[in-house]
Amino acid sequence: MSFLKWFAAAAAVASFAVAQVGASETRITEGFGIYPLAGSSVVGHVQVEETQDGTAHFVITLYAVDFGEYHAAVLHAGDCARDQPVVRVLETVGRSLPDDRFVSLTATDLVASELLAGAYSVMIYGATLDSSPMACGNVGIDANRSAMAPPLTYACREGEGEPFAVQLRFYSAGVELQLPDRFGGRTEVLAQVAASPGARYEGESSAVWIQRDEAVIEIDGEAFEGCRRTVD
Repeated sequence: MSFLKWFAAAAAVASFAVAQVGASETRITEGFGIYPLAGSSVVGHVQVEETQDGTAHFVITLYAVDFGEYHAAVLHAGDCARDQPVVRVLETVGRSLPDDRFVSLTATDLVASELLAGAYSVMIYGATLDSSPMACGNVGIDANRSAMAPPLTYACREGEGEPFAVQLRFYSAGVELQLPDRFGGRTEVLAQVAASPGARYEGESSAVWIQRDEAVIEIDGEAFEGCRRTVD
């Protein structure tokens, strides 16, 4: 092979390698919030990642669920309304150890760009598909993109006192508690600890114990029971 031919071949290989790196760097990744349905405390997010061959890989993470609890996950066509057509049954969201996240990883043959340009939803059920839906998040062109779980608001009332509300934002390592002005308006990060029933999070001066759509909020040693999740 002459030097010119060898140089042309080497340049072509280099150009292909650069194109592959560029394609890898520009692959699509979108995140969407998963919101609890009535009577549920399940919240989370779903991330859709485009693989090198263009197919969609789903990563579902759930929070505010019991240890050892499992949830079926399904990709539906359309929005979060009931009885939408099933597109794909995704891997079960589960957790066996306290330090693991509730996570589901599912590789599919669906084209990521087409999926994200359409209208779909991920529905979270109980342990089986025959269970009642517990949470749902829209996925696609008109969905609200979110890199983290959406915040939940809990309204509390202490006897005859003034009601107040707190906000909880869930992360993989725990929950961020936003307190109202009457408690200094401060924000605390709480870590999840083993609890049954429900999910419990503890910090330096506050704690949250969630059971379905109710929570006990402990602030500076004082416990407020019967705090209920508001429906947005």
